[in-house]
Amino acid sequence: CFRPSMKCSPCGNATFCADGLMCLGGLCLDKPTDKCATDAAMDSGGSTEVASDVPALDSYNDVSDAPDSSTEVGANQCVDRCCIGAPCLDLVPRVRQGLLIWADRTSMGRPGFPLETWLDRSAGAHHLMSLNADFPPRVGIDPVGPIADFDDTRMVLATEAGSALRLGIEDFTILALARCDVEAQQAAVFQKRSIDRPRTGVVMFCNHDGGDLLIGTSRASNRVFLQIIDDMYVPIAVNGMIASQRTDLPGKLHLLAARRVEGHRLQLRVDGALEGEIEIPPSVDLKDELPLFVGAFASNPPTFRTNFHGGLAAVVMIRGPLYDSELEALEGFLIRTAGEGAPPL
Repeated sequence: CFRPSMKCSPCGNATFCADGLMCLGGLCLDKPTDKCATDAAMDSGGSTEVASDVPALDSYNDVSDAPDSSTEVGANQCVDRCCIGAPCLDLVPRVRQGLLIWADRTSMGRPGFPLETWLDRSAGAHHLMSLNADFPPRVGIDPVGPIADFDDTRMVLATEAGSALRLGIEDFTILALARCDVEAQQAAVFQKRSIDRPRTGVVMFCNHDGGDLLIGTSRASNRVFLQIIDDMYVPIAVNGMIASQRTDLPGKLHLLAARRVEGHRLQLRVDGALEGEIEIPPSVDLKDELPLFVGAFASNPPTFRTNFHGGLAAVVMIRGPLYDSELEALEGFLIRTAGEGAPPL
């Protein structure tokens, strides 16, 4: 069970211990004499000796430098499996090979503290960082556990830029477990797109009215809205848009997913169910190397702003194809462990 905000939680040689704790003897401690280390060792029938020379995360320049012989690395980093609390999801080969980002409740730190960096638990270490140093989101708490709270236009999170997150013409899946409050109107849940033309990218909004796609129909402003952008291959913007059928979304956590399938289909999914699908040209090339913005607009420095108001409990990004069954297992795990009604961490 990985709970980095708590003392005595298990850790591997290169895993994160929050709140100034160190990974000592396989537990997150603030000093080698912590009673929980003795208790844990006695409970397991082992020695009470605590190692003092286990390196912390920042002792490594890259996650690949961490010893791969630790049996606990997989519990904290999402390599072969990923755990949120006690339940774990074994990652099938296609997920393991394509996983670019996995950030969830267990890697955002302790409630009540600023969320300056939301740690990515994947091997890529594509952490989500606050771009306005004086206005990071806050780690709040809900009935399940920690949640990233956004209530100011300057609360912006994004990864670093780089080719490692380029999607190209490949299939992809981006999931966000998000709560969009009523104050968030046409608010960006995530965006990965270029600003300068010719533009490419993918964007998702909540509390949207459907824009040009739904002109002449019911204009309920509580839909999820997804758009894929490629000025060269999708010159008519409406041809890359999908709006959800559901309009009952504000104020509660929902799992929102954007998925490219077989190169030529774009899907919008909500809470594990298909909300809409459109055909797109297989030549659509999301070749940008810009960051993934989460709960924020894709924008250029020095101005970083957002109209997102609500909370985020998980962000997962996978490049490459997934079978329907593989995606459904992933969606079910996120909803079951971190969504509405999940057991408290």
